Amino acid sequence: MNVEKEVLLLGMSPYSFKNDDGELIEGLTVHYVAPDELLENGTGLKPIKARMDIADYNKYQFQELPALCTLKGQFQLSNMKLNILSFSNFKPLFVNEK
Repeated sequence: MNVEKEVLLLGMSPYSFKNDDGELIEGLTVHYVAPDELLENGTGLKPIKARMDIADYNKYQFQELPALCTLKGQFQLSNMKLNILSFSNFKPLFVNEK
């Protein structure tokens, strides 16, 4: 099932390490907040931690974050997880004065 929704993208960071078998594990950790992800026992929104392919970091590494943006993904019913395909339409929350 295709998903497209507005989210607050808080940040993203690449990771790279070798597992116990010596295999290189690489990826991109993404932190965001979605308006439909409410805290179960409290008030407010629950931050979400997700993963993307390491190659996606090149697309977003210079993007100013946090930013409101559009998340596009596919919801996988087999494991009940959202596979993030892309972010677009960035609207940074703060102006970075250099």
